[in-house]
Amino acid sequence: MHMFVAFYFVIILSLEQEWKLTYDELISLWTLGALLIGLGALPAGWLSDRWSRSSMMVIMFIGMGLSSILCGLSNEKFLLFTGLSLLGLSCSIYHPVGIAWVVNASDKKKGKALGINGIFGGVGIGSGAFIAGLLLKYFGWKFAFILPGIISLIIGAILLFFIFNNFISFENLKA
Repeated sequence: MHMFVAFYFVIILSLEQEWKLTYDELISLWTLGALLIGLGALPAGWLSDRWSRSSMMVIMFIGMGLSSILCGLSNEKFLLFTGLSLLGLSCSIYHPVGIAWVVNASDKKKGKALGINGIFGGVGIGSGAFIAGLLLKYFGWKFAFILPGIISLIIGAILLFFIFNNFISFENLKA
């Protein structure tokens, strides 16, 4: 999630040149997505409390993947705006659902589990710009959205596979 939030701030530098739009015009396309990260958190948390945290995480990964791919396939501002907005909404699931999932999955050392989770969050933010920069340099801005989107879809499919085949008991993570 944190990597996806950081990607656009690097990708925008390439879009500025290719689309001949100002930084301000392009950054404004992320405004609703950024807002939805916060606004979507409450309904996502509420739904996970009443339904399933693990299934909400599947929705997050699949939503981030599809949204990111949509961004990569964009050829005009409105489509990119739509993709970024859906990306923000998908990212809003992580904090209320993923953190609760980590806490419920840890037995006694909840602080340690949250600390490890925090490390990965920081690494995600830090590496997001680096990964986007590498993808931009070697493959272009479209691929910088599409490849992470495909990886997110794969992770969502793997998590869904585990849930449906009961390889991992996720029911205790629901409470």
